[in-house]
Amino acid sequence: MLYMENNRKNVMDFLKTRLKFVRTSEQFDGTPGGIWVSAENFETLDGLDIFDYYAESSLYEIGVLNKFVKELDKLGWYCEYYDPGTVMIWKD
Repeated sequence: MLYMENNRKNVMDFLKTRLKFVRTSEQFDGTPGGIWVSAENFETLDGLDIFDYYAESSLYEIGVLNKFVKELDKLGWYCEYYDPGTVMIWKD
């Protein structure tokens, strides 16, 4: 699903359709502009975990399910692990 304007609020609304925990980066550590999500809730997409920090499968790009990476990329955002249970999402 693409939004005409991919600002943080719209991307957070999109993420909330797939993830249980979605907050702003300001709520995490005060850094402006990002999105904080949990990688510990075992959310899935097409039956596969969205986040798996330790994944070595070609289905994952640096611990994030490729299909999810592509969805975010279309919106102009990307994932970055803070630690195995915390993912930050930033605008490209």
